[in-house]
Amino acid sequence: MDIRQLRYFVGIVDSGSFSAASIRLGVAQPSLSQHVLQIEKSLGVELLVRTARGVTLTESGQNLYARAIEIIRAFDGAIDELRDRSLKPNGQVTFAFPSSVSNVLTVPLAETVRHEFPQVVLRAMDAMSGHVQQWLTEAKIDFGVLYDVN
Repeated sequence: MDIRQLRYFVGIVDSGSFSAASIRLGVAQPSLSQHVLQIEKSLGVELLVRTARGVTLTESGQNLYARAIEIIRAFDGAIDELRDRSLKPNGQVTFAFPSSVSNVLTVPLAETVRHEFPQVVLRAMDAMSGHVQQWLTEAKIDFGVLYDVN
């Protein structure tokens, strides 16, 4: 049993019949029937009572339906959370500026990052260009501003 089969099962129950679910889900009716039969076979229980008027849940079907709703919500929530994290920058970013540049840029940069990217934590360092260059080379900082360094 997989998440797709659970979605089909819930769709059938919510639609009240295989034919209505077929239209709603965009899946052929025989395919939906096969998915439900596979679930029933794997669980060893009957989930739906099929009639000419549609379907009704057995006791086992009611239990699975309630659990399936929980599983689908949890699954979709996890996917949404992961997508949100991948779309929103987060974590710590370390930068270094020479003192003269730091005095001018640090506060506006920090305010902009805090407003635009609240999940990002900035760590500012103030040093001479030679140190900033060394830290960049050693990957001790994420970015830095340098004066002409030869």
